[in-house]
Amino acid sequence: MADILARTSEITQEYANGKLSLEEFNTLTAQLEAKYEEIIDIDFDDIDDEDIRDAIDDKFDEMKDTRKEAEF
Repeated sequence: MADILARTSEITQEYANGKLSLEEFNTLTAQLEAKYEEIIDIDFDDIDDEDIRDAIDDKFDEMKDTRKEAEF
């Protein structure tokens, strides 16, 4: 899970610095979202800490917002 969050931050930073095109950013974030959804289905029932779930959801919401802003 930590690797997904770290990679999300890297991708967002790379896009913000102009190292990734919008298409590359969208492809990479879509791949991470799919991996995230896979993990949620498997592991999230075992996690009791609401704060962890909220932090992860917030990070992915931020990533989705960045992608939406970049498309305009």
